[in-house]
Amino acid sequence: MSGPQTRPNAPSQGSGKLPESLSPIANTPTAGPFFFGLHGGYQNAEALRKASEAGAGSIRIYVEWAQLQHNEAYNTNNWLEPTALARLDGYIKNATAAGLRPILLIGEAPDYAAARPRGPLLPGKQEHFNRFVETLVTTYKAPPYNVKLWELWPEPDAVGNQRDARRGAWGDNGAEFASMLKSTYPVIKRADPEATVFIGALALDWFADPGPGFNGGGIFRYTFVDDVLKNGGAAGFDVFAFNSYAAFAPGWEERAAGRDIAAKTNWVRAKLGEHGVSKPIMVLESGIWSAGQTVAVSGPGGQGLIDVPPSPEWQAAYVPRLFSRGLAAGLLGVSWYTLLDGEVNPIKYGLLAPNLTPKPAYTALSVTAQKLRGSRFAGPPVGVIVAAGDVEGYRFDKAGTMVTALWALGGADATAMVRVPESVRVVDALGRPVTPQNGEIKLTALAVFLEE
Repeated sequence: MSGPQTRPNAPSQGSGKLPESLSPIANTPTAGPFFFGLHGGYQNAEALRKASEAGAGSIRIYVEWAQLQHNEAYNTNNWLEPTALARLDGYIKNATAAGLRPILLIGEAPDYAAARPRGPLLPGKQEHFNRFVETLVTTYKAPPYNVKLWELWPEPDAVGNQRDARRGAWGDNGAEFASMLKSTYPVIKRADPEATVFIGALALDWFADPGPGFNGGGIFRYTFVDDVLKNGGAAGFDVFAFNSYAAFAPGWEERAAGRDIAAKTNWVRAKLGEHGVSKPIMVLESGIWSAGQTVAVSGPGGQGLIDVPPSPEWQAAYVPRLFSRGLAAGLLGVSWYTLLDGEVNPIKYGLLAPNLTPKPAYTALSVTAQKLRGSRFAGPPVGVIVAAGDVEGYRFDKAGTMVTALWALGGADATAMVRVPESVRVVDALGRPVTPQNGEIKLTALAVFLEE
């Protein structure tokens, strides 16, 4: 494991200031199509097609055990309920037909196997879960499904005793969760040696009391990750997964290098290292909404928090930030939450409206994926000098073409001026060309991509 990432030193203000960035980690991954993932909307075949057109490479699909084996006899005999099976078949076939790799998230235990849908399992029911998982892997490993990516339990770090009983999970049972992982993992590998197993993505935020003193008031157990790892749970997964939302970013930025998803990733990598664990890391839910609550983001240079009202424009501006930071932090991939807005939910997370009309964030994903796919993080920007304002930026090597992502730090109305090399080509994250004036370009909250 490499040392901690740091922001480069720079003058505090004025001409000659360098963009804020990170230093590369060892074995920096390349952003393949799988790097750009999505959550939700898998029930709509046309939405999946649009996701693929935007450059997404994976889609998370929820498998509800209770629907497929609602009766214990189904489990004992390795049966799957025909109607639920046909529905799941359709979701997976539509995803693969659209060119998306499905990540199957297994949860929703039947009442004969668990007291709560999200676990933990009742005594003596581990064999039932293993049998169900083996049936799934055997069913879906071959064409036309080609499922190779399996995730075990949604947000397992939720505590059991809470106001929303259906969200209660394994949070106070980390040792039992580790045992489940170690039992189920070899079952999956025997059924399909090519399978990749993800630990169920931890929320790792909105912590229940007693918490760590930040990002509190919620339902997730801060010590769950330690409980799982110290009980050998790392032997039961290939990829460590967690969720990351901008609303919680300031808490992580006080505890690790980087901004937002990068800070949380660096904290997670250090936590794994404390337990002698080195695994690929992926974020399976992340994003910001175009309508909903105001979000506070960290201002530049220790200026405190800035409240940013949601808007389609701010959501679009967040897309290139998220994926650039994630790639720079060495993540295997990042999945945006969600592909499709809900009809009723007033919080609009989606890239597409309910009628499938693309929002600006959809276009931003398309441009970001086009610019960053096939690239790897190469370090802070080179040849870019900040003339005014505060700037964040990352440089990527795309088979010899250098791509730099830059944006003005601050709120939705942030601006900055930068001097750039004469040879660069510049477009913004909505695909619009930007022409330097006297060697300078004006930055806004929306990223630009420089190519040379």
